[in-house]
Amino acid sequence: LTKKELAYIKSVVRHSAHPISRAINLDLNIEDEYPVDQFKEIAAMGISAMVDTKKVNIGSEKFITGKTVQSEATSTIVYVNIDNQVKGFFSIHNQYRKGTSELIRDLSQKYELHLISGDNDSEKDQLLPLFKNEGQLHFNQSPEDKLQYIRQLKNNGKKVLMIGDGLNDA
Repeated sequence: LTKKELAYIKSVVRHSAHPISRAINLDLNIEDEYPVDQFKEIAAMGISAMVDTKKVNIGSEKFITGKTVQSEATSTIVYVNIDNQVKGFFSIHNQYRKGTSELIRDLSQKYELHLISGDNDSEKDQLLPLFKNEGQLHFNQSPEDKLQYIRQLKNNGKKVLMIGDGLNDA
């Protein structure tokens, strides 16, 4: 990516409150900024905007390329397309807050815990020892998938409390 393309990306992601966008924004050490028009966030897909007469799309592989290739990803991959050209991707590794494993352990002693994530299963090996039940770990879930899962739990008589880290979860 050229310095100008990186500035386009930074200009777009700074308009999003999504944790992945914030991570990309913080990582890009670019001072140049461009005005952004027609900014849109598409749930579970990505973000899109016009920058300096260029169409900039940032998001999932499906959103950027139109297809999904199943891979053994060890991180969250965020693709970039500028003016209908796939320019590359960002690979983002999760970092858990201090105390996360203790919190999950304590909650699981009293409650049935489920993980419903829009991210790929790259964190499965780190999360399985915490959740103990692979059947309660669900990855690659759209906002609609999450809603249906919660409805199913409620239909089975469960009381549900959901904790999320992104706009899609709200």
